[in-house]
Amino acid sequence: MNYHLQSRKKPKGKGVVAFAIVIIFLGLVLFLRWMFPHMWGSLFGLLVTPVQKSENEIAASSPFIFGYFQSKTALVTENLQLKHDAEMGKLSSLAFDAVYRENMELKEMLGRKSSSHVVLGAVLARPPQTLYDTILLDVGSDDGIALGQKVFVGSTTVVGKITEVRTHQAIALLASAPGEKVEVLIGKKDISATAEGKGGGNFEIKIPKDVLVTKGDAITIPSISVGVYGVVEDIITKPADSFQYLLFKSPVNVRSVRFVGVEIAG
Repeated sequence: MNYHLQSRKKPKGKGVVAFAIVIIFLGLVLFLRWMFPHMWGSLFGLLVTPVQKSENEIAASSPFIFGYFQSKTALVTENLQLKHDAEMGKLSSLAFDAVYRENMELKEMLGRKSSSHVVLGAVLARPPQTLYDTILLDVGSDDGIALGQKVFVGSTTVVGKITEVRTHQAIALLASAPGEKVEVLIGKKDISATAEGKGGGNFEIKIPKDVLVTKGDAITIPSISVGVYGVVEDIITKPADSFQYLLFKSPVNVRSVRFVGVEIAG
């Protein structure tokens, strides 16, 4: 028996159609490029611009990213400082309240009252408008102001003394002025000492190392009047030194003070 073998030839229709599509597409591209030469630059720009924009945005955002972490570090540092200041402020407040109550109780027990009164004065000028660590007040000799009178902020915080008096004005030197020395009492045992101003509201006290002092002890004035300079914030000791150095700072920022009280005797 004879069988006719059928040829298995692949149809050429699909290949021809695909080839024709490619030729037509290339022809169309060449035609459009010849007819609209500027269109290709715009088309290329449309394709490339988003990518380039993304790269620019990433590059531009880099400083902000690094700045964010730097700012976060700065905020952490500032937060720690604020916590420290708040803690010292809390100690100061507790010390001031304790001193004030104790002073009032002792006066009541002994039947002794302070004969002084306070004249309110407005601060006309302060550092850096005035000489270092001085303030100008709007009260003077006509108001009973005299040399050496103590200057208070609030009811208990001593900030300085009157060093110059005019008819209607006066100048007060801050107790923290460099080289200025004031007699003070430390803690509940009323340890006598001399505090020396270091400028900018800072003080230092030098006492023998064997004298027991702790952080938070109140620094007060040796007077029947209630007056506090600050509280012990730091204690520095050196192995070869027989003295210890107490550091403290006025709780008052004089640059933001608007009014003070001047203690007038009699």
